[in-house]
Amino acid sequence: MQDIPRDAVLISLCQGCLQLPEYYLGEVGAIGSVRFAENDFISSIQEWSILITSEPLYTMYMPYKESLGDAFIRTICADLVYSKSMSVCRSHKFKEFMEVAYRWLVCGDNAPLGPKYTSRQPQLLRAVHSIFPGHEKAPENSVQTNLDVGSSIHKATHRRSFFITKEGHMGLGPYNTRVGDRICILPGGKMPFVLRKYLHLSPLFYESSDPSIRRQRCNELLGDCYAYGFMDGEIKPWNKMFRPECNITGARTECIWLR
Repeated sequence: MQDIPRDAVLISLCQGCLQLPEYYLGEVGAIGSVRFAENDFISSIQEWSILITSEPLYTMYMPYKESLGDAFIRTICADLVYSKSMSVCRSHKFKEFMEVAYRWLVCGDNAPLGPKYTSRQPQLLRAVHSIFPGHEKAPENSVQTNLDVGSSIHKATHRRSFFITKEGHMGLGPYNTRVGDRICILPGGKMPFVLRKYLHLSPLFYESSDPSIRRQRCNELLGDCYAYGFMDGEIKPWNKMFRPECNITGARTECIWLR
């Protein structure tokens, strides 16, 4: 018999359900409003800014080198930068885009997080101070660029839910994402997905006498998501017998049922 490779992934099918490993990244702990229409663009950005600074979860956040402001910008544009004529990879013009995006968000007469709005909303002003400390000292001169910040954020956030996991990570998920949903990576991929416990019990409910196994429920796949900190190959859970290659709080490998 041929030996099974050490990094192989075993998937079984039973009663219309798949049993497969997942690499669990976190559980959704807070949800912002979903942006459906054009006229709720600015209000959504403002609400999400307040959310990440008012939730107790955010104090656990940022196990990475980037600031909270950089992480927020990267999340709401999903790491995809648009110019006037095309989209470009974030890594190509990352530094330029972050500077332009910061000014677009915080500086200027009509900036979503600028004085026009923060002067009337004390809670928003406190949020901006927390996310972008020292923003009031930013120079007023503008940067000449063809990068389109508004279009980048529009495209990334349309019909998407802004979420924060209980482990303190932020992201964008399907519009029907809700508190309690799971963020995970499935075998063979790098893109995180959102899973939800399904009403149906797992097939083992009828086959096992173990109460803990009988209580397991199937999961349904809601869709892919952007999860900051997990998009650039930081985790490769299917190598070396499922051992994570970096230390992420709460991350672990589990076996689940998917219907």
